[in-house]
Amino acid sequence: DGILDLPAQEQLEINISSQNIEIGHMGATMRESQIEKIFSAAEKFVETCKKEYPPGMIGLFALQGAISKDLKFYVFDLSPRVPGCPCVEPTSPYMKYKYGFEVGPGRRVAMEIKLAINTGRLMEVVT
Repeated sequence: DGILDLPAQEQLEINISSQNIEIGHMGATMRESQIEKIFSAAEKFVETCKKEYPPGMIGLFALQGAISKDLKFYVFDLSPRVPGCPCVEPTSPYMKYKYGFEVGPGRRVAMEIKLAINTGRLMEVVT
């Protein structure tokens, strides 16, 4: 990682390839008292996208962040895609709480598209 902190010219001069490899994902739960902070950040993101880039963010995304010692939530990255990996579906309880069974990102998208078709609202969930 230290190579990436060097100025570009120095990186070119040493001629070393570097790569960052993410080696794990883990579904996690949060304290109930803190969940609202995450939802609030996500809602602000969705509303800002609607305002700045109509029709806005459609579909799944992940705000990647951290909670500080004083319990403030900081977003440090955005994943504007279907987030997750195969190991997250069975380890993340939130979709199981919502639907009563384990639901991964792909299945959730399929369920929401099917619901939109059945209720005549497909154009609200696709562009």
